[in-house]
Amino acid sequence: MSFLRAFLTNSTKLSASPASFLLDMVAEEVHDMNKTANARTATQRAIAGLTSLALVAGGLTVIPHAAAEDNTATQCIAHEQRKERGQGAISANQSTYKPGDVVEISGTGFAKRVHRDTGEQLEDTFLAVKLDSNKADWPKDQSAGDDFAYQGGDTPTTLIAPGSVLDEDGNFTIKVVLPAEFTDKFQEGKHVITVLGGDDNGPQVSTSVDIWVNESGDATQPCGAEGPTEKPTQPKQDDNKADNGNNANNGNNQGNQDNNANNGNNNQDGNKPDNGNKPDNKPADQANNGNNQANQANQNNQGNNKPDNNKPNNDNKPAEQQSKATGEAKATVTAIDNRRGKKGDVALNLSLTNFPKGEKVTVTFNGQETKAGRGGAITVGEDGKAQGSVTISEGLAAGKYAVKATAKDTSVEIPFEVTPAGAVSNNAATGSKVEFHAAGLPKDAKVTAVGTEGVNWLKNQEGTADDKGQVTIKDIQVPVDAPFGKVISFTYTAGGETKTLETNTKVNASTESLNVDQYSGVKKELPSGLYQSAVNDKTGHVFVTSAQGTNKSTIYKLDAKTLDVVAKNDALEKDGEKFYAAFGVGLDNNKGLVWVTNTQQNTVSVYKQDDLSHVKTFPKGSVAHSRDVVVDEQTSLAYVSAASGDEVVVFDANKNEPVRRIKLPGFERVMSLEFNQETGELFATSLNAPKAAKIDVRNNDQVTIYDLPKDQVESASGIAYDPVSKNIFVASQGSGNVVVVNTESKKVVASIPTGAGSLNAHYNKADKRVYVTNRGGGTITVIDPATNKVVANLPAGTNPNHVSVAGDGTIIAVNKAAAEKNGERFDEVYTYKYNGAVTQDPGKPGKPGDRNSLEDFSSKLRDPANLPSLRNLLATVFAVLGLTTIFAGALSAMARFNVIPNSWVPQQLRF
Repeated sequence: MSFLRAFLTNSTKLSASPASFLLDMVAEEVHDMNKTANARTATQRAIAGLTSLALVAGGLTVIPHAAAEDNTATQCIAHEQRKERGQGAISANQSTYKPGDVVEISGTGFAKRVHRDTGEQLEDTFLAVKLDSNKADWPKDQSAGDDFAYQGGDTPTTLIAPGSVLDEDGNFTIKVVLPAEFTDKFQEGKHVITVLGGDDNGPQVSTSVDIWVNESGDATQPCGAEGPTEKPTQPKQDDNKADNGNNANNGNNQGNQDNNANNGNNNQDGNKPDNGNKPDNKPADQANNGNNQANQANQNNQGNNKPDNNKPNNDNKPAEQQSKATGEAKATVTAIDNRRGKKGDVALNLSLTNFPKGEKVTVTFNGQETKAGRGGAITVGEDGKAQGSVTISEGLAAGKYAVKATAKDTSVEIPFEVTPAGAVSNNAATGSKVEFHAAGLPKDAKVTAVGTEGVNWLKNQEGTADDKGQVTIKDIQVPVDAPFGKVISFTYTAGGETKTLETNTKVNASTESLNVDQYSGVKKELPSGLYQSAVNDKTGHVFVTSAQGTNKSTIYKLDAKTLDVVAKNDALEKDGEKFYAAFGVGLDNNKGLVWVTNTQQNTVSVYKQDDLSHVKTFPKGSVAHSRDVVVDEQTSLAYVSAASGDEVVVFDANKNEPVRRIKLPGFERVMSLEFNQETGELFATSLNAPKAAKIDVRNNDQVTIYDLPKDQVESASGIAYDPVSKNIFVASQGSGNVVVVNTESKKVVASIPTGAGSLNAHYNKADKRVYVTNRGGGTITVIDPATNKVVANLPAGTNPNHVSVAGDGTIIAVNKAAAEKNGERFDEVYTYKYNGAVTQDPGKPGKPGDRNSLEDFSSKLRDPANLPSLRNLLATVFAVLGLTTIFAGALSAMARFNVIPNSWVPQQLRF
């Protein structure tokens, strides 16, 4: 109620009781404040009204107008979708909800969660679900839905859906719970739910769906999908009492007078974006003289058949005609061959509306049917909507195109645009030779530069795009001093214009082998699917887990010296349906037990070490996305990380349920665990939050959190602890490095580039070194904790996944090479043991094939062909100088450090 109306209603009390009149006026405004969504506006009206009262009493007349928002209706909120990217589309099971409702989200056509650079299988994958781009918070209690874990500590802005929700075709259905009440962050109107991927190093995707939320959940009511975009706050019988002479609408215009001053026939939906999803029996939108032209700009890529309800209509008659079919398409170009597609593939994510329900959709390009995407055939739902993906494999140059979507007797042309994409091979490791690949370029475009920060790596090289917009430039040398972690850009010229775009590749650490001759070891192949390993020093056995989805899973028992298979057992089948696949592994060597994580069932199982027979499996859902498991041999308690949660769950083999849960504040997806058996300190990392933690499990689970630098840590995964320096070493997949943090000062000590996809780390107390597996780099990087420098780089095949350490200092690494032989695929197990040689500072790596200068000099000295001249040179130099003593000492030192052969030194001077 406006203050003027309140004044007129209560004016009879003014002369009798001014105080009573004033109180009644304030009460009216307080009543309005309680009913309106904007309390600040009501307060302004009250203040303005009281000011008017004072002026009236003084003999002046004013019209109260506290603020521009002084209308009799509240505008519904309208959040907008963020820019979409990647493969996949989502839809909701209905358009309009009320607070606290469960929203069922269906996804189609999502790419498989494999590494976006290498195409290899990832161990831990997930999708993020956001509400209004973090402007609103999800309720923490998601038990009525799929009970996903959330990010953000005390502010749950993001829900985490494990990658296991995706089926083999890239489809999923998930349930999330809306906030239970309206707040300043969550108001009535249109909201946006977004599903994102990429933080797990999988394919990047961002796709959204609009939903509407009002008090009733009725789509036809105010703030619903088909209702008015304003919510009346009072009856309108007095609304045509003008206060500025502009309301000549005969009561038809319901508020928003400043925005809709065109004529008196404004419909309540005039300012509402029209997405073509309204039922056929809804009156046509009656926008004023083309006001909805602005809305048409929001219907990007909707084809040639645009809805008739965007046309001006002032007749107030129902829409007899049905809305026409519409479609949107978003194109993603593959720049380099990988497991997701071939170079030049154009993946189209399609969203269709007003198609005949239940019908299969055929999508053609240039008259030829396209290949169905991962989601398979596209079928129209009961709501007339369909989503899915198709692939055009012929390769397209940059430009605008269209596909035709047809279902029964309904067809629509859907435009899409191809834009360039680029990538660099070999993870752009420093010092390596790489290839640059691009697709979706304009025909005849010339690529003139590839590099970082204005440094062009092309040396008298360039590439010209073919008719399909594709180009390859080979033998590009990545500088040894290329800036680690920087995104690589490329520049091309076409049609007189020059453009620079980013690739999807960053500069990574060198993959060149270093000091391999200081190690000895063996390598063996096992059937594909290897994940982790653990060693029993007392028995000399290594236990290795292998999982191939839900089809096959094996636990291997190997001889630690030879890696020969001693025993094996397939993880037991449950209820005759699916294998409880074994992923993580930990040992209780005192009780002779093997603990494994059943990640897909969110639980753990126990087996006997001697014959691998099954002991027990804990209930499903005991730990969200169980990943790592370690055992405290003093208590025989097993500690399991929740890779879809913020906790470590504790198990006792003698119990049937978890014995306790250890919450890690601010953690988002707990990853690797490292346990110090001497002190009872358990260390963990968080994949999504740049944090690490120390848990003193023998001191009431006291937790210490270490904040990691966001600019240096991306997707922290592995962790190792050096008890001498008291430093933790955190390996991060996304940033390809190890960050060293002192556990006492909590300060960053060093940041060490290691290799693409740094995944796992382990401290070796025998040789006092830290070993890091670099999945994308194919190496194991060795760090000396005393200097925090790289002292060796060991080859580990394709996709090294995990490293463990035996008591004698032997390290065991498993990879996921998936090398094909005779129709079967095999992974590899490596062992390395440090032989104790003195390691020189590697300095900066040279070009591929270059040798360390000291090693090169040493090799020349050892060459028999150079022996006479080198001996003469040494004798002459030292004879001239007359420094016999220094000469003898120098010879001894050079032999000690393997610069010259020991046999060159006289017997009495040898060490």
